[in-house]
Amino acid sequence: MIRQIFETYQPAAVIYLVAKSLVDCSIDGSGEFIQAIIVGAHNMLGFARERDIKHFIFASFSSVYGTNKNVSWSEDDHELKPISLYASTKVSGDLMGHVYS
Repeated sequence: MIRQIFETYQPAAVIYLVAKSLVDCSIDGSGEFIQAIIVGAHNMLGFARERDIKHFIFASFSSVYGTNKNVSWSEDDHELKPISLYASTKVSGDLMGHVYS
């Protein structure tokens, strides 16, 4: 389905806003979170690369910074200390984005 959307509309950018509600459920339903966020990000990044799409926005999550002392986080803040499995999946998506860029 996603492949067909890419072929039909030929987007110039991808905005990947995947999220799951009830972050506390990420421990019990970890497979669902991993599938949606990590595998989904990997697939979308792959589709974007195949089609030479230069712009990819991945919506992350403030909890990837954990108990970081800097209250005003930025993209340049590399001290990631995720505080939940959900936040860990978001870190994985962030890091994959860097690898693909």
